[in-house]
Amino acid sequence: MANVTGKAHVDILREYGLDNELQNDRVLDVIKSAPVPLGAVIPDGWVLKAHGLYQSKFSKDGEELEAKLISYEPIVISGLFENLTDESEGFIVSWFDGREWKEIVRSRDHFMDSNKIIDLALYGFPVDSNNTKKLIQYLKDFHAVNRLKLHFKSYSEQLGWFGNGFLLGNQYISTGEKEIHFYPADVGEKQLVEGFNAQGDINRWLDIIDRLQGYPNVIIGIYASLASVLSSILKVDSFIFEWSGETSKGKSISMKVAASVWGNPSTDQGGIIKKWNVTPVNIERTASLLKHLPLFLDDTKDLSGIKTVSNLIYNLASGQGRGRGSVNGSQKTRYWNNITFSTGEQKITTFAKDGGTVGRVIPIVNLPFGKADAETSQLVEGIEIDLQECYGVAGEKWIRFILDNRENWDMWKGHYRTFRQTFSEQANGNSVVGRLAKYMALLATAAMIFNDCFEKNYDYQSILKTVWEQIIEENGEVDRPLQAVRCVFEWAVSNQVRFDDGNGFKSNDDYGIWNPQSEWQEIFFYPNQLSRFLEKQGYESTSIMKSWVDRGWLNVSKNRGYRKQKKIKNTQIDFISIKRGALEQ
Repeated sequence: MANVTGKAHVDILREYGLDNELQNDRVLDVIKSAPVPLGAVIPDGWVLKAHGLYQSKFSKDGEELEAKLISYEPIVISGLFENLTDESEGFIVSWFDGREWKEIVRSRDHFMDSNKIIDLALYGFPVDSNNTKKLIQYLKDFHAVNRLKLHFKSYSEQLGWFGNGFLLGNQYISTGEKEIHFYPADVGEKQLVEGFNAQGDINRWLDIIDRLQGYPNVIIGIYASLASVLSSILKVDSFIFEWSGETSKGKSISMKVAASVWGNPSTDQGGIIKKWNVTPVNIERTASLLKHLPLFLDDTKDLSGIKTVSNLIYNLASGQGRGRGSVNGSQKTRYWNNITFSTGEQKITTFAKDGGTVGRVIPIVNLPFGKADAETSQLVEGIEIDLQECYGVAGEKWIRFILDNRENWDMWKGHYRTFRQTFSEQANGNSVVGRLAKYMALLATAAMIFNDCFEKNYDYQSILKTVWEQIIEENGEVDRPLQAVRCVFEWAVSNQVRFDDGNGFKSNDDYGIWNPQSEWQEIFFYPNQLSRFLEKQGYESTSIMKSWVDRGWLNVSKNRGYRKQKKIKNTQIDFISIKRGALEQ
């Protein structure tokens, strides 16, 4: 057998097809504390000791030479995993640093590429520029001889529903035997997920909720928080739930109460409430991370510095991240199906005046606690203190109740449909409020289930009725297409001299054709002038005009979209023709 000086023994045996005949030492015979299964073996050509990893070497005559040190710390692959989020596979690699076994979980490419494996040194993995290639070969060899023996785990970069269970923080709540573990894509995501933990007991938390009865604008937030994980079951898309109004009037504590369902209700380190003052990409990644759990974002005043705020809000409400490119084409689009909570002095709909977003926001504009006096202040302070020591206990109980009552899911869907029909009828034909009916129906279903899960008898129908009446009352402001058409009419009335009234145009910058002194039935606007005005007022002109067409407020010519053609001096010109009935509402 011809040998080459310095070549690893396992490589020599592979050349002659003898590697299957190797008799390997078991890892646990050498290092009893190693986190590997009983049958795991040391790949041939390598020496594993309690104080390091070595590569065997042989002379050209087959004489064993002194093993070469690769790492001062012993290294093993302790498990394999599948990533349910992106369908990738990877290694769970462990090493002993002299005090304890540590592990790192990464996709296989991180351990097979010199440029990637070197980055793991940041986390303490014993790799450097001198041993990258050797470590890659060792891990390949270790995997080859142990792949059928190593424990196989399922990981997810997202929380929420998977298989027969729900991944809540680092805990997988399931009715089956399969385990799913959380796999943090980054340190920040790991930190947020650690906030989804429990402290205190359920009776103490329910005592807090008892004290909040009589404050429907606070209680509705609890129902919404619980409803977030019902969205995918009842097939309800994502939306935004917000408290807005004057500062120091109970918005933040209302959000903390809602957040206490799932974890630490704090904006500080370790809490699950984030601020709006982060990048749009960060917000979308967080929404995707939580997937079915609610996202809590405090203080919309920080939105004023974001140029793409309208798109951000729309994406959050639609449950889909923005498409982004990658080196090889495009990144995988991120999706979620949850409820985003928001607070702020300014309503979130003022940042996005397109017709699509306002129909996906449940707005709570009245004071959460009804008034701001000494008695209310004392109540709020007491609740805030109690929430510091009691949180996260309701979420686990809620998930287990949903799983244990799977046979009732169809019944819950039936109740949801009934609630939705009732709320839709109460919208009285208002299209925007009518679109909010499905979200209120989701909250109503959660409220109904709440009483069964926590053995309460709260009058949730009265709570929902109060909130729904407030939303209907706000309809004039919520209905952006109606608000926009009124705004356009005011603009036209105040600029009558800028319209051709039948006596010819007055300037090269006229707005259209209209004679307010006649029995007019429509106003003809130049498309560019009208779009420019709408955009300047903060509206998305295309979506607004689509809503106007859907409501029958525009006169349009066949095959001209939103436009109507009118002959001017033997030339057909496109206009936006708004009916008088729409303008005078």
